[in-house]
Amino acid sequence: MAEENNSSASAAVAALDAAVQSDTEKFDDLMRKMHAQRQIFLVVMKRCIEPQESSRVHAIVDDMQKDNASVYDAANLCVILEGAGALKRVFEDGSFYEDFAVEPNIVEIDGIEYYEPTDPPLMYWQTTDFGREKVDQNDPDGRLLRLIEEESLYVPIYRRVLELAAREEGARAEDLAASIDGDPLVQKPRYFAPRFVDRLEKCEAIEWHGAWKTTEVGRTALDRLSQMSDSRI
Repeated sequence: MAEENNSSASAAVAALDAAVQSDTEKFDDLMRKMHAQRQIFLVVMKRCIEPQESSRVHAIVDDMQKDNASVYDAANLCVILEGAGALKRVFEDGSFYEDFAVEPNIVEIDGIEYYEPTDPPLMYWQTTDFGREKVDQNDPDGRLLRLIEEESLYVPIYRRVLELAAREEGARAEDLAASIDGDPLVQKPRYFAPRFVDRLEKCEAIEWHGAWKTTEVGRTALDRLSQMSDSRI
């Protein structure tokens, strides 16, 4: 009997591990395929640690997308995160929100009873325990440091992108191309400005707001790089 119980417990643990791995795979795959939405996903997950009314979440996403039009609206992105195991639908108190039939009110007017439609309770979004783990694991400073370590040859290029994007007006694509595409460092192998922009964006060092703008993560890295020689991090 004890052996049977141990076997059942082991099977339960294995099933739980498999489920967690499945969520991890789905989430990591989502971040790879929709890396352009990564920052929005992470902001939504951070804001929803405590339940947030869906309209409030939509307003947050709309504000982030005002300078960066997307085919995905706030509702789409929340459902996508839900499918990846990072968000769940709840009531205001955090209890699970289930689909249910809303019973109409019966009102009487001049002795005649009528059905009066009623509104369902408000739906809130909340980050799941798995989603919280992903928020805690997100380390843009660490990713940026590893990028600079792995591509130390291109420190001058990354620093230049951050410097241009740190200006009040930010950096436009043509500004970056004019500054980087002719640099001897990117001739062999041949690289262009978007390569470095893409990598910095994935590290949350720059964001698009009508132009590329350096974030707090990027400014911290720029301060560090400015104190070092081109060949060191």
